[in-house]
Amino acid sequence: MILTACTSDSHPIAGTAASSSEVRPDSSSPLPLPPSHPADATLVTGHQFNIVATSDAARTYPKVDAVSGPSIGFGTRLTIDGGCNGMTADYSIDPGGYLTVTGWLVTTKGCLPAAILDQEQRIFATIVTGARLTVAGNTLTITDGPRSITMTQSDG
Repeated sequence: MILTACTSDSHPIAGTAASSSEVRPDSSSPLPLPPSHPADATLVTGHQFNIVATSDAARTYPKVDAVSGPSIGFGTRLTIDGGCNGMTADYSIDPGGYLTVTGWLVTTKGCLPAAILDQEQRIFATIVTGARLTVAGNTLTITDGPRSITMTQSDG
């Protein structure tokens, strides 16, 4: 049997970085983190993230630039700007990084080009109860089965 000890490191998304052996609260370069770990509510609540790519079982799609978005915000409600339409919902994130969403409100505008609507469908299909948030470096990923959304923090 192999046992591994883990530390509870903060992440740059939360604004500070620390390890069990060194604390550098004023450092602009965070200490290295494990390759990927769950992103609980403390890491994302109050922050806005720019979507840089979406993926499904077939392939990865770079973001489609639109008038606004695509982005996801974790405030008092979850807010999603898909590039044309928007969504908002109540949400919670458990300590393992699993998302629960309820009470959806969605706009339903028709938008061109069609690639924006395709992007929105991939985003909206991924943001479901049971999707998992993970963080690696400065990248936040939401994954549900073969679908994923890759983001970077946009609010500094």
